[in-house]
Amino acid sequence: MLRPAGDARAAAALPPTLPELDEGGWLAFGDMWRDLPYDAVTLIENVIDAGHVPFTHHATVSKRTSSGSFADLAVTERSEAGFRGLWPSGPRRGALGPQATEWRGPNLMRHTIEAQETRGFSNITAVYAVPIAPGRCRAIVRQPFKFKNRVIPAVMGLVPRFATHLDALKILDDDVVFLHLQEEKVVKAGLATKPPGQVYHMPGASDALVTAFRTWIQKKAGGGPFGAQDEGWLARAGPRLGQTQLLDHWESHCSRCESCRTAEQRLKVVRGVAAALGALCGLATLVVGGLACVGAIDGIVSTFSSTSLAAVAGVTGMFCAAMGLLVAWTTNVLGRFHLGRHPLPRNLVPGEWQAAV
Repeated sequence: MLRPAGDARAAAALPPTLPELDEGGWLAFGDMWRDLPYDAVTLIENVIDAGHVPFTHHATVSKRTSSGSFADLAVTERSEAGFRGLWPSGPRRGALGPQATEWRGPNLMRHTIEAQETRGFSNITAVYAVPIAPGRCRAIVRQPFKFKNRVIPAVMGLVPRFATHLDALKILDDDVVFLHLQEEKVVKAGLATKPPGQVYHMPGASDALVTAFRTWIQKKAGGGPFGAQDEGWLARAGPRLGQTQLLDHWESHCSRCESCRTAEQRLKVVRGVAAALGALCGLATLVVGGLACVGAIDGIVSTFSSTSLAAVAGVTGMFCAAMGLLVAWTTNVLGRFHLGRHPLPRNLVPGEWQAAV
């Protein structure tokens, strides 16, 4: 997977790409990356598993009730370079049509939904797993779409890039805690030497692609970019991290992303200006409102003038409230640049279990 500097094989082995993007009509929406506190192998094992989406990502990009049948999901092709799979029923109980999956070593997993005729769109979810160190990787995520309706991509193109990045960070937060912690458990359970089915509980057809990937990693890739995930690997991966480190956004992405870093700086300015204007308007509301009340009582000003002053106080009061809402909104967004929220969305749905995981 990794080649020494100057190795001729490195120049010859270009990263796999998405050939569809060389065609016209595709919108490269939501491209982003994040440094993750778990291994590249763990990343691909997770994203290749379509069965986890309705549960892990409940209340972010899916719902538990949308989980359908995986009885027809199967690996359709195997090679030295990877494998392909097909899920004819597809996600969301078949509402989106079939989903094709491909693993192309050393680092690309992609799901493809072709629903131009039935739903008017096509979509690719592509994840590149870039090894950094044992237990550390960079995920490069691409989510291109192709729509029949030309208005939709025009509207999607108006979404600020930083907003799509924050949404992607939120989705990755759904997995980060348990994937990081599970690595220690599966290593101690013997993942480096045992078949996947003896380490994981995999009773369903939805696990076919996970099994295929783990088999490929063990037989074709030496167990992973840094060797088999054994006790030695775990020692090099280092101690398990705490919740704040795992949900970090700033160091894992935002501080080195021009879009997010610039947006964070500008939103700080907006918040400061809004706070200052809100304070001034609040003071003006008190002064003008006080004059209107005192003037009306003492007869200093006419009834007409008192009414006018009261109207001005009402306007400045509403502006003050608007600035307060803007300060609250910017404070909320600024927090998302630095840290993911916990409890996770799947545990905060009204009427459901709300304890932190």
